[in-house]
Amino acid sequence: MRLNPPRFDGTGEYAAAEEWLASMSAKLVLCRAPEQDMVELAEQQLESGARYWWDGARRSYVGEEVKIPWEW
Repeated sequence: MRLNPPRFDGTGEYAAAEEWLASMSAKLVLCRAPEQDMVELAEQQLESGARYWWDGARRSYVGEEVKIPWEW
């Protein structure tokens, strides 16, 4: 959290989502987050519409118990 990771609420165009993802990726690499934890760490920065979308997409795609790789 000391790196002040960006929050994302799902508003904006495609470019806003891409910018958030690039910024999160850079911060996760900088803090040497293990790849198997990157998705769960990034999830904590989602809010509002982005959180609702992610929760639904995650459940419908692979189920709650499966770890999604960062590359996806």
